[in-house]
Amino acid sequence: MPGNQASAVPQGDIRRRARPELEGITGQPAATQIRVEEARRPEWTMSSTVKDILLEGSTGMANMMLNDFLWDYVGGGAAVDEDHNVTMEVFFHKPDDYVQDQQLFDEIHNLTEYQKLEGRRILLEATTKLEGEGVFILEEWRDFGRKATVALFAREKLNKVLTQVLKEKMLEARGRAWQQRELEFTISTNIEDVLFKGSPRFMDIKLNDFLALKLCGWGILRANRNVLLKKFFREPSKYIRDA
Repeated sequence: MPGNQASAVPQGDIRRRARPELEGITGQPAATQIRVEEARRPEWTMSSTVKDILLEGSTGMANMMLNDFLWDYVGGGAAVDEDHNVTMEVFFHKPDDYVQDQQLFDEIHNLTEYQKLEGRRILLEATTKLEGEGVFILEEWRDFGRKATVALFAREKLNKVLTQVLKEKMLEARGRAWQQRELEFTISTNIEDVLFKGSPRFMDIKLNDFLALKLCGWGILRANRNVLLKKFFREPSKYIRDA
């Protein structure tokens, strides 16, 4: 950034302004609209896209106009001229082109809301990398063998959603199991019921789901994505070499 200098030229011109009518139909401040949108959390499934999961909650800020951002987070009525009133995502990549007042830029840069855009950049890069390796949906992320090559921030976000989805699947399986029958220990009880008594019907879930949830992904192979646990226990060495 250049040193402290006035912004009298049109490029990055900072001026006082009255708050305009909001660019929407809600009559709410832009920041409030963003928070409302972020509060509407989607229901994730194994078919949810990696892109939607990683970028969830960040699109509103990226699409926010610079002048609205200045009004909501900087205050004082500072604004740029309309020719330089770009989205925050555009501003983030070349801030010098739009704000040349060093003090104002420093204030913007130090805002928590602005730092979120840096996180979005990392997530965008991770999305591009994963899609380039054929990982488009959560199920493909579960089976992806090179998770350690993905940025930690993105990896943690995907793993958190994966764990959430798998736990929900387990709970649904448990409900179905108890509806079908109560497990009773009799001489006719098979070994599968003994091993997994009181738990979801683990034998009817996928091997990779079990490994992702219970063993932090150890042993996951894409080739096993459709193998059920009951099949794995019959011949474990066929599916995991170290078994």
